[in-house]
Amino acid sequence: MRTRAQADLQHDPTTTTTIMTTSDSAFLSNKTAVTLLTLHAGLCVFWIILAGQPRDDWLDLPFVTIMGINMFIINPIITIATGVAFALQARTTSETQGPLVLNRAILLLQAVVFLALAVAWPFRFKVPHNLWYPGFLWFLEEWYPLVGWTCINNAVITIGLGIVLYAASGRAGSGMEPAGEREALLTT
Repeated sequence: MRTRAQADLQHDPTTTTTIMTTSDSAFLSNKTAVTLLTLHAGLCVFWIILAGQPRDDWLDLPFVTIMGINMFIINPIITIATGVAFALQARTTSETQGPLVLNRAILLLQAVVFLALAVAWPFRFKVPHNLWYPGFLWFLEEWYPLVGWTCINNAVITIGLGIVLYAASGRAGSGMEPAGEREALLTT
């Protein structure tokens, strides 16, 4: 039985090219992280330039633009990306062979903390009464942009941690056994 890492490190003797090694894939991952970090920093500078000096005007167009983009575009994208990331992590966790670095107690503690945040947030910040009106449209127009995105993001993280915990705890040699470590860190 070969693992993915062993398959990546092998060389095909019939051709002159080699398969991408583990260090090459790590380098691609580093490039992706640096690209995303640079993009984020550039967008932050753009927002600062766009916003300009703060004003007391209720119709501060740069502020309204930034808030609108954050509330209606960025927050839902982050929620969806978080769900996708946990789905990919759960799939990778269930497919990976060999020991894992996941710990049942830590995953459970994180899930409990994020569940507490998801449940407690609506009580910490309530929508003002002048913004409340009956109907489902109110839920999307007022509650989600002001309060709900944090609740939903924390709930998505809680569910994702639970799924990863379930995927990792069913594996033999996952490092999740209650009796402690069963595999050596270094093998010679």
